[in-house]
Amino acid sequence: MQKQLQQITANMLLEEHYHTLEKALLALYFHKNCTTKSLANMTDLPIPIVSAMKKEFAKQGWGKHSLTKKGQLAISQYFQLSGANAKLYFQLTTDNSFRTEWIAQNISGLSTIYDARPTADVAIDQAKCTVDTALKRALLALDYTMLLNKRILCLGDDDFISIALAFLLKKIAPHSATKIVVLDIDRRVLSTISNIAKDYELPIKADYYNVQEPLPKTYAHQFDCVYTDTPYTLIGAQLFLSRAINALKPEAMRHVFFSYAKRSYQKQWELQQSLQAMGFVINSIKYDINTYEGAQILGATSQLFVLQTTEHMISHIPNQRKFTRPIYTGEVERKSVVYQCIRCKHSLTVGAKNQYTTITHLQSSGCPSCKNKKFSQIKRTVQKTQDSMH
Repeated sequence: MQKQLQQITANMLLEEHYHTLEKALLALYFHKNCTTKSLANMTDLPIPIVSAMKKEFAKQGWGKHSLTKKGQLAISQYFQLSGANAKLYFQLTTDNSFRTEWIAQNISGLSTIYDARPTADVAIDQAKCTVDTALKRALLALDYTMLLNKRILCLGDDDFISIALAFLLKKIAPHSATKIVVLDIDRRVLSTISNIAKDYELPIKADYYNVQEPLPKTYAHQFDCVYTDTPYTLIGAQLFLSRAINALKPEAMRHVFFSYAKRSYQKQWELQQSLQAMGFVINSIKYDINTYEGAQILGATSQLFVLQTTEHMISHIPNQRKFTRPIYTGEVERKSVVYQCIRCKHSLTVGAKNQYTTITHLQSSGCPSCKNKKFSQIKRTVQKTQDSMH
């Protein structure tokens, strides 16, 4: 069916990728009957183009305003929709109030799984998102037609987005051919996700990968979309996104769901300039999705960019050799913080090259004088490394 969609795209001289046709066919499948105007709204295409597209569908025997039996069968087979919950798909994609209620109802069911996540390692800029956030991120794959019959990469996944995606997939299309791959440097994360995937029979493969190494050929040009919550430095974001470009199929309109710390206008401009230079189109920026559990460095929230690939993608950092520059906040910004024990007033310096490298480390160990675990910050200094200024 993919070849047929590519041929229709060519016949119509359609600037958009055949992925847009997939979106239209899924709308016809789950919404049962679509006027040209409603389908135009769902696909973000002009009405004359949608009208021409429906004529092409009719030529294939798939139907025009609603699908024929031949069309239903073709789409069901292509997206592996046997046993799909059409009502849930329809409600989640059309009714925002239902969507909010559905997220709230499913948080408790996933909380036990998410409570098993390893403690965040702030040295590599980990900060665990809430279960609510994980579900909202997973639903983006549904919104952008990146959930069904797709290959999804989670490039770093201490947030367990792979689990939320697999959970959503089971609810909507339990027999879908979708495959989810997790690549992470943290073996605790990989082990926990692998065990959960095995216990719940989820289509997730977790593999070790250090993003500073070239992306293995096994994963090059294999994926339809990438989820990544990158380090909070520009160079860290550039490296992760470069690896994401290497991992995505070399086609336009592939997606990256990219979470990144909120920054000053100047730093935001620098980031967006870099995104444009790499060839990305910023489809939207979501400010109401990402919330983290006790993430001091983020202020407990971050922004999420929905990025689309074009035919002009260029990795900022080549995939041919190891990348040796610092990428994590603690490496790029040598932060030194003096904390004071609330009970005995003993002062300790926390940061790189100190006994306690993070406040989490200090809190877990307790004050060396009185074992109290509560501290107040009394002084903070940040020194940029020379390498980060290049």
